Amino acid sequence: MPTALKILLFVIGALLLVLAFIGGGVSIREFSVPRMQRIPRLFAAGAGTVLVLTSVVLFAVTEEEGGDGPVTGSTPTPSPTASTPTQAPTSSPPPSSPTNSLGEIGQHIPQNFVDDCRPMSDLPQGAVEGAECDRSPDAPEYVDYISFPDSPSMNSYATGLLGVTDVSELPKSNCKTREDFENGGYSNYETENGQHGFIICAVVDNKPIALWAEEFLSIVAMAEEEHLDVDLEAFINWAMDMEKSGPVLDNSSSAATAAAPGS
Repeated sequence: MPTALKILLFVIGALLLVLAFIGGGVSIREFSVPRMQRIPRLFAAGAGTVLVLTSVVLFAVTEEEGGDGPVTGSTPTPSPTASTPTQAPTSSPPPSSPTNSLGEIGQHIPQNFVDDCRPMSDLPQGAVEGAECDRSPDAPEYVDYISFPDSPSMNSYATGLLGVTDVSELPKSNCKTREDFENGGYSNYETENGQHGFIICAVVDNKPIALWAEEFLSIVAMAEEEHLDVDLEAFINWAMDMEKSGPVLDNSSSAATAAAPGS
């Protein structure tokens, strides 16, 4: 109970007791209080006594409990402990495959030896992506694949390797025999699935070289065998079959067989 109310009870009780006391008739010099009737006087005495005792008891109880209790007001409500959100289990990323690490150009390297390829460390100027492939049972000593943003920039790079500005400056060749490679030249090609461009054959430092300029994909591919005395026929057959040598439209399918050069 609030202290003010306990004090009020005590004061009222005390006043009633005083009233009961002086109600018996009091006269001090000129001042006199008329005598009260018996019943009102007894009521005042009883009620005063009860109120005074009640207030005294309440004061005593409050003292034992250590004050008037907590101060009224808004008690800050402890914020609920935020539960740690349960993280959904994430699946482990698939292991990186050579095709993924090569980027988009990896999709245009034949599936049978793409695992032997790695990103090209030093791209030619203007190139977008490149891959270097080492010897494997399905490839010669090395094969490079280089993609360009468009066909003109690809053609400029391919012809620049031979010191000409246009492939038509080179002699026409079927690129099917040792003599064709020794004389050097180029041949146009077109596949049934729309790939088209030209292939250049030559011998440099006694090494047979085949270079494709694939205009549909804007990719240059260049292969080299270690020397001219190897099984040149096998190298030529590999180079003339784009399903085996590339670049292919998509190495997940096998619809990239080249038409015979010389068209």
